[in-house]
Amino acid sequence: MSHGARRLALQLDYFMSAQFAGVALASRSGLYRKAGIDLKLLPTCPPGHEAKVVSLAYQRDPTDCTYVGCMEQNTLLPAMLSGRKVTPVAAMFGRSPLCLAGLPGAGIHGRAVAQEALRVGAHADTVELLQRIMPHALVLELDRAQKLDMLKSGQVDAVQVYDVMETLKLAHDLESEPEVLHLEGNAFPEVVLGYAQVLFAPSEALGDPAERQVLRAFLKATFDGWGQAIRDPAGAAQAVLEVQGESNHWVGSKDFVEESVKRCCDYVKLTRKCGTLGVIDQQRWAKASRWLLDTSSSNGCSGSEGAGSIGGAGGALDSTLWGPAEGQVDAHPVSRSIHAETAELAKQAVAKHGRSPKLVVVTVGETSLGHNHPEGPRRLQLFAHESCSWFSKSKTGASLGVHVEEIVLPKECSTQQLISELRRHRDADGLQLMWPMPSSIDAKAAYEAIPWRQDVDGAHFLGRALAPGGSRALTDALHAPVTCEGVLRVLDHYKVSLEGSRAVIVGRSWLVGQPLAHLLGSKGATCTLVHSSSKDLGRLCLEADLIVSAAGHPRLLSSEWVKPGAVVVNVGTSFCEDSMVPDIAPLEHLKHARLVVRTVGPTSVAVLLRNVAQNALSRDVRAIGATSETPSLSPEEALARVHSGWFLARANDKGNLSLQRTFYFPTYPEAVDFVAAASEEAEKLNHHPNIQLTHHCKSGATVTASVSTYATAALSHYDCDLASKLDSIFSVSSGSGTKHGRGTPETVMSEFKYELPDQAIARFPSRVRGGSRLLAVLPGTNDSCQPMLLDRSFTDLPALLPPGSHLVINESQVFAARLFATGSGSLGAKLPVEVMFLSPETEEQVPETASDPAAALESPVEGQVWRCMIRCTGLGQVGNVLEVTRPANRLQEPRRLQLLVERIYSQWNEEGEADGVEAAVRLRCVSAPGASMASAHSWGSAREIFDSFGVVPLPPYMGREATSKDTEDYQTVFSSAASCGSVAAPTAGLHFTQDLLTQLRASGVRVSRLSLHVGAGTFRPVTANRLADHIMHAETFAASVDALEEIAESVESGRPLVLVGTTAVRALESLF
Repeated sequence: MSHGARRLALQLDYFMSAQFAGVALASRSGLYRKAGIDLKLLPTCPPGHEAKVVSLAYQRDPTDCTYVGCMEQNTLLPAMLSGRKVTPVAAMFGRSPLCLAGLPGAGIHGRAVAQEALRVGAHADTVELLQRIMPHALVLELDRAQKLDMLKSGQVDAVQVYDVMETLKLAHDLESEPEVLHLEGNAFPEVVLGYAQVLFAPSEALGDPAERQVLRAFLKATFDGWGQAIRDPAGAAQAVLEVQGESNHWVGSKDFVEESVKRCCDYVKLTRKCGTLGVIDQQRWAKASRWLLDTSSSNGCSGSEGAGSIGGAGGALDSTLWGPAEGQVDAHPVSRSIHAETAELAKQAVAKHGRSPKLVVVTVGETSLGHNHPEGPRRLQLFAHESCSWFSKSKTGASLGVHVEEIVLPKECSTQQLISELRRHRDADGLQLMWPMPSSIDAKAAYEAIPWRQDVDGAHFLGRALAPGGSRALTDALHAPVTCEGVLRVLDHYKVSLEGSRAVIVGRSWLVGQPLAHLLGSKGATCTLVHSSSKDLGRLCLEADLIVSAAGHPRLLSSEWVKPGAVVVNVGTSFCEDSMVPDIAPLEHLKHARLVVRTVGPTSVAVLLRNVAQNALSRDVRAIGATSETPSLSPEEALARVHSGWFLARANDKGNLSLQRTFYFPTYPEAVDFVAAASEEAEKLNHHPNIQLTHHCKSGATVTASVSTYATAALSHYDCDLASKLDSIFSVSSGSGTKHGRGTPETVMSEFKYELPDQAIARFPSRVRGGSRLLAVLPGTNDSCQPMLLDRSFTDLPALLPPGSHLVINESQVFAARLFATGSGSLGAKLPVEVMFLSPETEEQVPETASDPAAALESPVEGQVWRCMIRCTGLGQVGNVLEVTRPANRLQEPRRLQLLVERIYSQWNEEGEADGVEAAVRLRCVSAPGASMASAHSWGSAREIFDSFGVVPLPPYMGREATSKDTEDYQTVFSSAASCGSVAAPTAGLHFTQDLLTQLRASGVRVSRLSLHVGAGTFRPVTANRLADHIMHAETFAASVDALEEIAESVESGRPLVLVGTTAVRALESLF
């Protein structure tokens, strides 16, 4: 002991061990001796009696020795209330190490959150506290040996332990890591246990300036010792081993003690304020005191948070002995406040979505300042607790209820690989791309690949701020850069007014300086943005009311550049020789400033995680989606629920059904936008389509969507819901919702029904073509507006037409479109079934277009796909193969024709009842058994095959089978074999004869021909309530240039046009 050293007696609240490593190392290193202190450790006393021992010792010997004690805040406060006149001055642990421990896999965290009736073993002095924290639990008073034995045997679910020594010892005994649950944090958000290893002194002694000087020297030596322990845990462990006795509370190995020291240092780092360890924050102390002393309820903190003591002896704290000077602060209180917000937001997000908020952090190489940076582990070791550090985002997030996934890509990765990785995490609530990146990466493209809804780091902020609209863009930005937002939160917390102030920002980076200038300006400050090489930097700073230094230049800001009463905020720091050196001058040189914020660092990760939790809570609830228990829909039910543009097709090689529809877009970008919108809606439904986008060059683009329920290998209401969403998107994107829907009347088809007796329907044509009756409707006379009805013969037509009329006729010829086929019984009809061919289909399935049936009929039949109506009572199955039968009156031959059902569009309804299905079939040519297989081209054209296998498609209302005579009778006399392609005759033209046409021409009637191939659009019943919802089948038509010029000339000259049948009307309506 040096001459004149002051004796100091220290009463610890536990055995000398790793949790007092700073004391052990300070003693071993001679720090106490250099401070003029002769340190003596008092014998261990019963838990909770430390304040009593110190008080009595001081009363006996108030002059010859300085007394200091150590207790947890939750045990010190009751002692102070009981009359022990002691006052806390500093703390070695920034949070209570009180925990619960359970066996691995016990799930005590989830069970505690769920308020299960856990059985908990606890020490006598914590039973009451635990019962208050966990009112649903059964807390048993047990000694140490009992509680561990009962935990291992399963008689209790958890035991009360003190981190670090007991948890490590339990892991050693169990040979596996126990589940540890802190009694503060996201599991118990309202519980505030405060500090641990709180250093206190007799209250009376603190009134003596000499005693205060001794105590201050003791605290400096103690926390210098802790600083050494943080830097050198191995050396601290050796110091502990030299003074630590034998005990069954720990393992005496060097590895055990060193690990204990490391974990204890994490608690100590939580007391850092403005670079000084051991400082008690007044607000935190007051908040914990209120909670601990509030015995009127068990549901957490009451009253408002604020600085100062609780009144009386209950929470008195001397915050002036140890810590920075008044007006010198840091951002730790702000970050703790943000953490509390985050934990609450995360809790609400879990309740809303059933999952934790998720952040994905992507790093390229090792240059980014994150967890894999070469300096990262050392910075984390020296300066921050892993539950609140930029360098341990995953553990920081976990402590707040936010899941963080950190991905490191090799520095050699390409920009495209990075963008692909970013796009892979659309489910995340936040994406952070760490800066800087290797020079080979296109940083602009990479950051632009982050959707703004997932931008929690403010990557898009500056671009929005500089966009047209300026301040509006600021408002629209989802999140500001996290460090900038942290600065604003700090200024707000310390009540710094910005309106009308002059602010200087040192540092011009796009991460901090530039966006911060916009933010401060939006709050009313006049901002000057400078950098370390700016001229007159000192003069500019000296004029400022607020200086924010974000240059990353050690000690750049001289104290002489700060005017009295100014506010100084330090953002930039430099890691130099295990020290974090700020941009600003040392604090002791800045006492003339009104407020100095030494660092805002802790707020960055706090704001980042808060943004993630806020994003998660703001998201729409994601649907659960289909499961194996989802009820299936029959094909009939599925088609009945969707727009008639959807059809049934195979979803995969296993034959599972899907709903498919092809959407047409005039341009490729429109199709891409549709796919993006469809993807977003599918995410909301949690049900996703298979999508194929095809570019048809000048003919636009198509998107084919296929929906099916993978979980059930069938169709479900999820498929129908998604189909309806895609229809809505298409309606908006294509404008069809307004183009066709506006002003379209509602139609009730029952109003158009009328009775037509069977006996009034002609089953056969008249024996002489053209001898049918003709109803002539003539305009009324001047005396009467009623039209004149004449019962005439069709041969009277020349006399009835106006002089000089122009007759337009449809020369399309009907092909043998009606076939019969046999197949599987799934068609639900007596076999064979009728197959009525309607129109050929292209492989691209481009909506609103039609293939030319005339061209298809002249092409080889093999592999052609045709839309058809299969007259059957059941919907059938995609994949059915139908064998076409040859009419009995045809010669038998080795050719066989098969129809493969590839798609089913809908039921075909007539008279209000299902009369079959509309489907697409592929024609396949096969040889009869024993016959040699010829090439597909040798089978001839499709028309030849239809002529061999098909019959004339008489309308069903004629109620009879076709005869050989119908082949001629069901064609117009002016039909052309070169224009063959109709599946129904242009009925009005059937009455014309060659003689009648000659007679008309002789009377001066001009005759022009066109060709419109009649398809299903002519006779498909309207079943929709709204005309806009009825899908018309496309039909092809053609007309020669000469015919069109003749028609145009007649229109211009006023010559009466007489259009034979609705097919001619539709053709000219489409042209004119």
